[in-house]
Amino acid sequence: MRKAAGCLALAALVLGAACFLRPALSDLDPESREFVSKVRYIISKEEKAAFIRLKTADDRNAFIEDFWAKRDSDPETDLNEFKVEYLT
Repeated sequence: MRKAAGCLALAALVLGAACFLRPALSDLDPESREFVSKVRYIISKEEKAAFIRLKTADDRNAFIEDFWAKRDSDPETDLNEFKVEYLT
């Protein structure tokens, strides 16, 4: 019985540490949180998780550029029509 309680306590500790170390949306700067809020209906879970894990503003800005470029219906033009339509 004592062994089971020890294993349970260890599992709780590991799970707690994993949750504590996982980056959260609230850890992001206001501009990054605003981006996630605006695209919440079209960003995939995987994209959102990857974005939140990024460490620098430069990396997040590059992600945002790539995010919109992937959705550009006509990459030959200077204007990203999908982005403009989605954000207006």
